[in-house]
Amino acid sequence: MNQLAIDVKGLQKKFRGKRVLDGIGLAIPKGKIFALLGPNGAGKTAFINIFSTLIVPDAGTVKVAGYDIGGNKKEVKSSISLTGQFATVDEMLTATENLRMMGCSLGFHFLKYFDLMEAANRRVKTFSEGMRR
Repeated sequence: MNQLAIDVKGLQKKFRGKRVLDGIGLAIPKGKIFALLGPNGAGKTAFINIFSTLIVPDAGTVKVAGYDIGGNKKEVKSSISLTGQFATVDEMLTATENLRMMGCSLGFHFLKYFDLMEAANRRVKTFSEGMRR
């Protein structure tokens, strides 16, 4: 069985009476790369906020790694990673201090995992945008 990484059916969301998502359906198989593109106001942020359990949809279903976002928030959150367009790190802290502050270790040492140990004690303001993310 080829489990879906993301399975969305009939997704709807309104803000202030304006429908921003109108029956979205999407099936992304595990191991595939997917990009969400569209003009301003197309509902990209609303979709991401629903997908990451930050807001609740008005209708439809969303499953991430087989977990429904409504009843399995912990499992959904442990199955995804998100990064914004801009880095959200404190430039005056070291990489290790930033990770400690954010509580992102979750049993892993991310600097080692991403092969960035040589940067552990450098100020984040010296990092490239890619390293910040």
